[in-house]
Amino acid sequence: MAKHKEAYWFKHDSNARYDSKILEMRGDYGYGGYGIYWAIIESMRDSSDFKLNFSPQKSLSLSLSISEEKLTDFIKDCINKYKLFSLKDGKFFSDRLLKQMKSRLQLQSKMSANAKQKHL
Repeated sequence: MAKHKEAYWFKHDSNARYDSKILEMRGDYGYGGYGIYWAIIESMRDSSDFKLNFSPQKSLSLSLSISEEKLTDFIKDCINKYKLFSLKDGKFFSDRLLKQMKSRLQLQSKMSANAKQKHL
């Protein structure tokens, strides 16, 4: 029997496409860029620290079916032009995703502690 791969949850606002930063990015990259943006966010979510190495981009570019050059340009624009990502210590990330995941991890920890206390 094949193992079931765990799917990781994260919040995605249904009106994200109307965010001013997203609109600016969509103006340049269209809905193709919007799809790449969310695929990158999903990849960040799957990462243990919710961040991705800025370079090299080979595996990410292969998974997104986009050249490394185009992906690097897109990520640079998302960092410098649209301010959708931040870059620090060679990793890029979404401040919003980090904030959401920190809150979720804190809630999970609290719920786990409460459940353990309940069963004592």
